[in-house]
Amino acid sequence: MQHNHAFSAAESLAVEERPEKVSSRKDSATTKKLEAAPSRPPLPVLTSLRFFAAAEVLVFHYFRGKISTSTFFWGLTSGGYSAVIFFFILSGFILTYVYWRANDEEQAFSALSFWKARFARIAPGYYLGILLSLPIIVYSGLISRTTSIPDMALGLTLAPMFLQAWSPQVCMLVNPPGWSLSVECFFYATFPLLLRTLTRTSYKYLLFTAYCLVIGAVLLRPMGGRPWNTFELYFPLYHLPEFLFGVALGRLYILRKSTALNFYAPLFFGSVAGLLLLFGFRSHLPSWTLSNMVLVSLFGAVILGGAGISRKGGILAHPLLVLLGEASFAIYILQWPMSFWWIWLSQKQLHLHLPIVADFATYSALVTLTSIGSFLYIEKPMRRRILGHTAHKAA
Repeated sequence: MQHNHAFSAAESLAVEERPEKVSSRKDSATTKKLEAAPSRPPLPVLTSLRFFAAAEVLVFHYFRGKISTSTFFWGLTSGGYSAVIFFFILSGFILTYVYWRANDEEQAFSALSFWKARFARIAPGYYLGILLSLPIIVYSGLISRTTSIPDMALGLTLAPMFLQAWSPQVCMLVNPPGWSLSVECFFYATFPLLLRTLTRTSYKYLLFTAYCLVIGAVLLRPMGGRPWNTFELYFPLYHLPEFLFGVALGRLYILRKSTALNFYAPLFFGSVAGLLLLFGFRSHLPSWTLSNMVLVSLFGAVILGGAGISRKGGILAHPLLVLLGEASFAIYILQWPMSFWWIWLSQKQLHLHLPIVADFATYSALVTLTSIGSFLYIEKPMRRRILGHTAHKAA
């Protein structure tokens, strides 16, 4: 299903930080222990894939409305709205890969430490995106009057608290890509309880149940008028099945990671090819082929296959791609305000009217370099400061 207003894609957190260790004394009433997975090797291919997903969002937003909708290239650029599905599944997969344990009874982490680690990971880049967007929303509310004062006030209240996805009226008002971070925070809030509750649940049962919930969410979405259409696009509970599907895939990978590489490689490349063909020829295919029922399956296969081929390395594990993957969160969260400021600078101030290819190349290079700088010199230092120690990569 196409999301007409979805500045989707998101959270892009394939590198999760393990929270601080806590002592093994008995749980207190205020601090729930979250059992931690044994230290596991990184999955660099999944980190690199985050960059490609974030780049698709960038391309989607830039070329939307600028090229013919009947071309193969348009089909490829039209998939940015669905990247959020990929990121929600990936988030469930990686969090499970990092934190779930099958037999190890020795280590434990507090839920509070987990939430602190997640806040440290997303907050610096997220608030930088709000800061860059603030003049835009204030201008729209106080000068151009394209946004009402009550909506502006509500948006500026909810967005800093990661709550805007719970209010469809304003969820896209302050740095639109941030809506998916609001959904992710809901996942983070529930993950410790989910992990403890589902520890003994069969991954097969969990995978089947999660996929049935995905189908159920798809069937519910056509209901209602415009307010419901907006509601279902962004409301966190509608996306929980995608996250749960990723959790089930993470369990599957942990328990079956000894599967031979000659299974993971065809799974990965076959599902990537399937996605390219589906989006490239979307104008000639029925709409259901790009529904969540299909996309969740293909994105899940890409993630599972990508995790498997990470053991072999290859070009997708190249340090440059991994760096771009680590900077992908900034690419996603900064690209909307930077698009506004790029147009303001290039067209309004410098009176540049570059050909579309040159303009896109310049803009995308600017976003990418800025995002790398944000990751290296803002996000990482602030993360260490919040955590009070050097954060270690766990995946």
